Amino acid sequence: GAVIFPFGICILGGWDGAGFIWLQFAVSFTISALLTTMQTFFLLEAFLIDALYPDFFRDARPAEVKGAVRVSLGWRVMLLWGAMALVPLLALLAVALNFTEGRQQHFDDLRQLATGVTVVGLPFSAFLMWMMGRNLLNWVRAHSQATREVAAGNFGVRIGEQRPDEWGQLTDGFNDMTAALERGEQLRETFGQFVSPDVRDEILERYPDLGGEVQVVTVLFADIRGFTRRIAGEAPEAAVDLLNRFMSLSVAAVEEEGGWVNKFLGDGFMALFGAPRPREDHAELALRAARGLIARLVGLNAELAMEGQAPVAIGIGIHTGPALVGCIGASLSGRVGQNVAR
Repeated sequence: GAVIFPFGICILGGWDGAGFIWLQFAVSFTISALLTTMQTFFLLEAFLIDALYPDFFRDARPAEVKGAVRVSLGWRVMLLWGAMALVPLLALLAVALNFTEGRQQHFDDLRQLATGVTVVGLPFSAFLMWMMGRNLLNWVRAHSQATREVAAGNFGVRIGEQRPDEWGQLTDGFNDMTAALERGEQLRETFGQFVSPDVRDEILERYPDLGGEVQVVTVLFADIRGFTRRIAGEAPEAAVDLLNRFMSLSVAAVEEEGGWVNKFLGDGFMALFGAPRPREDHAELALRAARGLIARLVGLNAELAMEGQAPVAIGIGIHTGPALVGCIGASLSGRVGQNVAR
C-alpha cells in the first residue's frame, strides 16, 4: 500500500510533490502496520494459548516443535517498543509534515488530526501493553505459585499453560524438574518401605554413592531351625504366612533397639547395630534385641499351639568387629547397589 497508492496518485495527478506524497504514505502505513500487526499478534496468540493449545498439544509441547518460526522475547520487546514509542512519534511526524505556510488555512484541521491521533493512539498502545503485560504476569504468577508448591513438598505440581516461545521452554523445563523430583520422592518413599524412614534418610545422607567406611559394628543373624523339613509338603501359603509372622516380630525386636534389618535370608535375617548410624553401645543393643526376639517368640509359639502347629525354634548369632559399611554393587544409569556391611 505504501508503494502502490502513492504511485497511482502520481500517475493520475502528476509528479509535482511526489517525494512529499511518498513520505506521507510511508509514515502512515508504517504507523498502521505496527499497530495492526502487534494487535493481531497478541490477540491471535492469546486465542491459541487459551483455546487451541490445550487440545492440540496433549502429548507434545509447542516449544519443541521443529521447524516452527517463533517470535522471540527480544523481538516482542522490539515490536512493543515500536508500537508504544515509535508509532506516536511517527504519528506526530505525519501531522508536523503538513504544517506548512501554504496550508495555514488547514491548521485547525491538522490540530484536530493531532488530537485524534492522540485519542486513538493512547488506547491502542495501552491495549498492546496490557496484552503483553497480561501474558508476562500470568506466566510469572503461575511459576511463582508452582515454586511455592515445590518448596512446600508438593512435587506433583505442573504448570498447564503451553507456549511456543522461550517462556514455554522455561515452563517445560520447570515441569520436567518437578517430574524428576516427584520420581525421586517416589523412589525415596519406596525405599522407606524396606527400611524405617530414619534409617532410609541416614543411608541417603551418608552413602549417596558407591563406597563406604570402616566402622566397628555388631551383626545379628537369626534363622528358624529345621524350617526346610518343617515346610516339606506344606502349601506355599502356609510357609509364607509363618515367615511373615516371624519376620514381623523380628523386625519389631530389632528396630525397638535401634537396629536395622539389612536383609532377609530365606528363613532368617541379618541385622546391623551401630550402622548406618554410629552407636557406642551397639553390642549391648544387639543383645537386648536378641532377648526381645526370644520373648516375642514365646507369644508366636503360643499362637501356633492354638492353631495345632509345632513351635518355632530359632538360632541367633551375634558378632562385633570392624566392617566396611557403605554401598557396594554396580552403578547402572544412576542406580547404585545395595547398602551392606562387610
